[in-house]
Amino acid sequence: MISVSYAGSDRVVIQVVEAKVDNLKPAIAETLNIENANTVSYIVTEELHGEVLNQRSGKLAGSIRAIPATLEGDKIIAPVEGGGGPTGIHTSHGDSSYADLFEHGKPVDIVPINAKVLRFETIDGEVVYAKKVHLDLPRPFMAPALEYRTPAYLAAVESTISVELAK
Repeated sequence: MISVSYAGSDRVVIQVVEAKVDNLKPAIAETLNIENANTVSYIVTEELHGEVLNQRSGKLAGSIRAIPATLEGDKIIAPVEGGGGPTGIHTSHGDSSYADLFEHGKPVDIVPINAKVLRFETIDGEVVYAKKVHLDLPRPFMAPALEYRTPAYLAAVESTISVELAK
């Protein structure tokens, strides 16, 4: 009978991994930067057009951006954010950004400030006049995009870890 022993091999594996951890974090951060750029593109081209929101001015789409990843202790922070500027819509919570208004939703009534009625065009080009417009929100676009893109993030990070550990 042949007997093989791996006594102490677990310590060797741990030492090898620990030696590579310093390279892992920056590599994962760079991978997250790439995936965040892909997420920004997805939000702008898919979530801000069509079913969820119909782009008009491009202000909200222009505000969606990836913040470069930072290392904070054992954490890698790599956010994607958007604002779109103030809406000018006053709620009980104060002014809201376009992103906050649509993502989290606060039902609001829009009323004219310097005129007797509001004038706007529908998506079909019809001109509408109204004394008040009620927005029934939310219409989230950031959270669904992240949920959709999560498998891509996981696959990219797994690949990065495999490549770094193989070096």
